[in-house]
Amino acid sequence: MVVRIDPSRRSVFRLCLALGSAALVGACAGLIGPPRVHFSEAELNRLLARRFPVEKRLLQTLDVTLNHPSLSLQPESNRLATSFDISAADRLFGQRWQGRLALEYALKLDPVDGSLSMAEPRVTDLRIDAGVSAQAQRLGAVVLESMLEGLVLHRLKPEQLQRLADAGLAPGEVLVRPDGVEITTVPRR
Repeated sequence: MVVRIDPSRRSVFRLCLALGSAALVGACAGLIGPPRVHFSEAELNRLLARRFPVEKRLLQTLDVTLNHPSLSLQPESNRLATSFDISAADRLFGQRWQGRLALEYALKLDPVDGSLSMAEPRVTDLRIDAGVSAQAQRLGAVVLESMLEGLVLHRLKPEQLQRLADAGLAPGEVLVRPDGVEITTVPRR
């Protein structure tokens, strides 16, 4: 059976078809959700490697260098874990130490400049060459946590921020997933 549409009703039929298609596309987009920025674990390790070595002077006497980061995901706690080689040099007496530092931390996103930084770092392991007391290592862990708070690990590209702004969106929550880190988006205020 062939259905013939009266020519005077064709434009109404096309309009209904177009509206139905638009509604279907809109419903599918609603299921997919707003755009997200996603970094895989491998991408995060590459981005992190670009930011290191990090060199800091502590108390005007101790030069500390962190190098060779190795990152892993902790989605159950919405945190990252990273281990580094650490070296320290005493500027007064010329002593040098080597070791390994492991820490876990959350990520904080500044929606204005798109910077992704360490938040609430917690040293989980600090091993320094023999000759450094356990008390000095505990003190070092506290100092390192303070030193790493707010350390910028990555910045979203201005083009990414602009595309979000053009879509009426802004960066939202940072989530650690089993397959990487995801930055959600929220309606722009």
